Amino acid sequence: MSTSALTLALVMATTAQATPCGGAPGEPVDVAQAERMLALLGDVAAGRSGLAHVEVVLADPRTDLVIAQMNVGRTVTKVRYAQLLRDFVAGREPRLEPDADLRAQRGAKALRDVLRILRWGAGHTDLLAERLSALRRSDPAAEAYRRAGAALPVPLDRGTRLHIVMGGRAGGAAIGDDVYFDLLAYSAFESTGEVPAFTPDAAVATFAHELHHLGLTAALESFPPALHLDPRSARAFGLVKLLVLEGSATWLVDAERDPARLRRDASVARELERGDALLADVERLLQGALSGELDGPACEAARAPLLAGGFHAAGALLLQAIDRTGGRDAVLTVLRDPRRLLVSYDEAVRDGAEGRTFDAGLAQAIGHLGEDRGKEAPGHPQPLDRIHGP
Repeated sequence: MSTSALTLALVMATTAQATPCGGAPGEPVDVAQAERMLALLGDVAAGRSGLAHVEVVLADPRTDLVIAQMNVGRTVTKVRYAQLLRDFVAGREPRLEPDADLRAQRGAKALRDVLRILRWGAGHTDLLAERLSALRRSDPAAEAYRRAGAALPVPLDRGTRLHIVMGGRAGGAAIGDDVYFDLLAYSAFESTGEVPAFTPDAAVATFAHELHHLGLTAALESFPPALHLDPRSARAFGLVKLLVLEGSATWLVDAERDPARLRRDASVARELERGDALLADVERLLQGALSGELDGPACEAARAPLLAGGFHAAGALLLQAIDRTGGRDAVLTVLRDPRRLLVSYDEAVRDGAEGRTFDAGLAQAIGHLGEDRGKEAPGHPQPLDRIHGP
């Protein structure tokens, strides 16, 4: 069988079994959008016009999830994404000159990343078809829910919809009540050594990581009932929650509390190597948020460099130290009250864990956020992609 015939056969086989949406254990994970994007890539690989498939992909609601992820810290409109796809299938070089706005500049970079990934995909359609078929057979939902639930202080709601998609610039993301694994992006990252070799467990790990985010975010929405924060404290609390969300998913779910496995995680390895320097960056960010020095856009700009794995790595380092001296229960205590993160970490260092301590005044201020005055409740951090940041 020719390679193009193999691709078509595998796509047709999975399409026949596709369901419009996936979610709870026992239901197949939704693969419909990935199948549609794979058909588009197949047309490009064969030298055929893929314009008809572009419109099908754009009409798929799962494509909106991919675009939504690209708007975390960036601006990418559906119109610009659509034009990128049309230029890609037509063989034209897209115009991606950014506006002066910082978010638009990041958006233009994200679209350049997507273009590179699409071009890689058009040259590897058979590989993608084989992997999509393997994911369809393995159905990663049940194991993902098990891993995510085991790392939470509260039961996990099992109503989230799980999807396999293609066409984004992140390996996975949680958007509202939907979680996706981008098979094309992951496979492209694998080709450059940025992520481990693909197995169906890659989707399980991504789903579990993002389900953990959703479960912990839901648990923190009403915590604590009487907590009120002024704008400065709200920004600091949001940053601490982000450290706990990303750090706990990385340490408890991805690494499963194994330091060696954490060090092997390519998505955080570079930031982990920075160690104390990374934690010093976190300290300056929190101090700036509390003092008001980093206000609004300045805070967003200051946290942007940490979105590509810095929050994941820093949070994991803090929770790893807490776990070393206090065990899993001590970590879950921080998950129930993220304000305890710095105080608990400093205590762990004093008890023998490796690392630098934080400024004592900062740790105490974070630990008592919302206990004095203020009327503005904190906002919740947006969902972040697991593998690549801005």
